[in-house]
Order: sequence, then C-alpha cells, then structure tokens
Amino acid sequence: MLTNLTQDFRFAARMLWRNRGFAASATLILALGIAASTGLFAVLDAVVLHPLPYAGADRIAGAHLAPPSGRPRAATVSADEFRVLRTASTLDGAYIHGTFTRTLSGPSFPESVWIEEFSGNALSMLGVQPLLGRVFSEADAPIGSEPQRVVVLTYRFWQRRFAGQPDAIGQTLRLDGQPFTVIGVIPRHYTFDNTDVVVPLQLPPAADEMGPVTVRLKPGVSMAQAEAELQIVYDQFKRTRPAAYPPSFRVQLSRLVDEARGEEYVPVLGLLLGAAAMLLLIVTCRAVFEGLLAPLTT
Repeated sequence: MLTNLTQDFRFAARMLWRNRGFAASATLILALGIAASTGLFAVLDAVVLHPLPYAGADRIAGAHLAPPSGRPRAATVSADEFRVLRTASTLDGAYIHGTFTRTLSGPSFPESVWIEEFSGNALSMLGVQPLLGRVFSEADAPIGSEPQRVVVLTYRFWQRRFAGQPDAIGQTLRLDGQPFTVIGVIPRHYTFDNTDVVVPLQLPPAADEMGPVTVRLKPGVSMAQAEAELQIVYDQFKRTRPAAYPPSFRVQLSRLVDEARGEEYVPVLGLLLGAAAMLLLIVTCRAVFEGLLAPLTT
C-alpha cells in the first residue's frame, strides 16, 4: 500500500513537472479563487448573516413617522413620553440614542472625539458585555436626573489612548472641560467604527424633545402589531404636543438589522460570492480534466 502511494506521488510529480506552465497557472488561479471566495464569505457573514451582536437583534427596530408624502423622519420623544412608550405591551424594551462630537483635553493638544450617547437602560437591554470594567445602567442615568459623569471606552480608543492598559479604568477624561470617569471598555463590534467613547444620555423631566427612539419587540410580536399599538401611543403624544408632530403621520418601524446590513448591497454581495465560487469550480474542473488527459499525451 505504501509503495503504491509513493509511486502515485512520483507519477503525479512527473506529470506536474512536464506540464509546469499549466500547473503554475492552475495553482495561481486556485489560490486567487479560494482567497476571493473566503474574503467575500467573510464580508457576507459580517454584513448579511451576523450584522449586529445585540441581544434579540432581529427584533430591534427604529421608529419613524411617515407623512402622507415625503420621507419619514425619526420618531423623537420627550422624557415623559419615553416613560409611556416603554410600557407598550408589544415591546420588551426601548432606548434613545444619539451621536455627536466633543473636545477631549489633556496633556497634549486637544482633539475631537466621536461620542455615542445612550439612555441609561440601553447597554444592558442590548446585552453589551464589557471587555473590562462595567457598562453604565439606569442607576447611572435615571430619567429626570443629571446622569453620572461616567464614560465607556471603545476598544479602538482604549488601544489608541491607553495602549490597551487595564489601569485605564478609574482614570478621568475631560470632555468639553467636564471630567468623566472611565468605568469600562467594550469590544469593538458593539459600536460604529469611528466611535471613541460612549456616555449616558441625560433625560430631563421637562417635556423637551429627545433623540430618536429604538424599540425591541417582544418575541412573537409582528412589526404590524407593534406599529398599530405605537400609532395609538403617538397619536396621544400629538394631542399633548401638537406642534412637535406632523398634522398627519403613520408610525413606521424599520428593522435595525436591515439598516445595518444595507439591503441594497445584499444582491451584489451574493452575486460576487457566486461568481467567485463559479470561478473556483471551473478551475477545479479544468485541473481535473487536464490531469486525466496528461497520461494520454505523454
């Protein structure tokens, strides 16, 4: 058995040496095909199959108000309205999210950092697990009170600013001149690529309009059911604050997972992956065919 295997290897080596040009080109094309297929599948997996790491990601949706004509706009709420919205029977959670920049001062030159702010309940609701330390909670930012000046670092900023050292926890960052205590670090896949730090959002008791609302549906609840209940809720909000809402609108939910992966790119990625797989199949078949013909031409 071992002798036959050795003879087969020697015969294959001789055939490859006699057809060096084909062997080199086939190897190169196979390598390119495998690399292209692997790379495209990695992109497809991240963008289409697993675009969000959040708990119950397929049930998370952004709320919008769609007028009879024109584009929908984000469904913002006040702090009091946020309290009411969270009690909707079709939802098992809701949070407010915003992005902006602040100036980070320190021993070197000031720099502009990209901030994500979330209502106090958001990170625990989304199942964000800290890489180091802890994340903030509603105890750090209760509705109607000034939030604690705490900050959570993204992995990228932690590496850049603190060289990935664990003693970053407890240190102070001065954002727009105000001191914030670092309480944790979160993995890179929980935030946007350009985000530096995450802070709790202030939810004042007044009826001031806050940021857009993102909701998570209860298991088994359809988008249509949630939209129907939220329509009633927002109609009530309009009666209290008529100037804050369009004369006529329809509540519309848009799944966060669809927004994150960009549905218009899915067919293109699928087509590219199919093309790479087809190229790999053609080259493999050609290699097999040439290998079968090689003994007949020698």
